Amino acid sequence: MPASWKYFAFRTLNMILIVVIVTFILSAAFSTMAERELEATALQRARAELQAQEEFGEEGPRGFFERRLEYHRTRLNLDVPRHIRIFYAAYDVLTLDLGEATEMSHAGSSDVTTIIFAYLPRTVLLFTTAAIIYTALGIAVGLKAAQVAGSKLDKFLSLFGITASSMPMWWVGMLTILVFVWQLGWFPAPSPTFPSPARMDGWIPYIFSFDQRNPGIIYKLILPLATVVFVLFGGRAWVTRNLVTGILQDDYIMAARAKGVPERKVIYTVIL
Repeated sequence: MPASWKYFAFRTLNMILIVVIVTFILSAAFSTMAERELEATALQRARAELQAQEEFGEEGPRGFFERRLEYHRTRLNLDVPRHIRIFYAAYDVLTLDLGEATEMSHAGSSDVTTIIFAYLPRTVLLFTTAAIIYTALGIAVGLKAAQVAGSKLDKFLSLFGITASSMPMWWVGMLTILVFVWQLGWFPAPSPTFPSPARMDGWIPYIFSFDQRNPGIIYKLILPLATVVFVLFGGRAWVTRNLVTGILQDDYIMAARAKGVPERKVIYTVIL
């Protein structure tokens, strides 16, 4: 086997081992919290069955409740030692059996794995598009700031980058919804699903419709895209500015300038 394949196999096995170890460590760290949630789930299910039951037989309501509670505790592995529960929890995570959500659902299902895979495509679409935008803008603005180091643009970029990157993205998102959706009404209210091409009479309205009653994908992406780009753009531009400023001090850059190479060509050809 070539050395490159041996290295690839070693790194892959090393990554898998790290994932397994970290999963077991997190399962152990959150075992107490998970146990409380499971106990509450078993109690809630037993109470719901008690309220729905009409006849209890000889065991009576209390006996029925205790029997069903023990049944649900057994199904949730609450009757086994903690180290066994930690193993079960880690195994479930590694096999993508993440249990059931208590506050979210999708198409009537509360299975966490189902919910994640249902919303994964639009998440990939949002953050991939945002990454392309803030990377391109960050590189362009960072290069310009490096050219005029010490100027007002450079100082503003440093201040903006530190401030924006320190803001929690969920908090900025809540503010943008409050202002641009509920106060100004510029964008449609958030909805759990994208429209379907069949309901939108074709792919062009499905993508480009700006009707608030039947918004297209782009219209619904503008606000979350702006939020992500606003939070991450400044940090990317500031990092680019610092890297380019350091490179501009290198000897080969000084030599290119001494030869009379135009500054624009130094920035966009020699450096890039």
